[in-house]
Amino acid sequence: MPQNDLKKTSEILKNRIRICKKLLPNNWRQLIVILAPEYDSLKGARLMDNVFKLRSSDLRLTELIEQIVADHEVAKDNEIAAENENSVNDALS
Repeated sequence: MPQNDLKKTSEILKNRIRICKKLLPNNWRQLIVILAPEYDSLKGARLMDNVFKLRSSDLRLTELIEQIVADHEVAKDNEIAAENENSVNDALS
């Protein structure tokens, strides 16, 4: 792969992380280790730190972070829906 393509790919991955950073739950590192135990090492911790701080890029880690954000957003939506349903039920009783 030409150097320019690698640089472009790296920037695309870093942009995807930038978008996810604001939406990640506080325990995102633990969730990554649960989803992908290969990151449960000093090397994995360094890679997570470098990717999160946009010093490096990693496709697998980016995909895991995006998955965690998506799952977290669904969980928040479900929680809000449950609260709304409880409010409606309380109002009707």
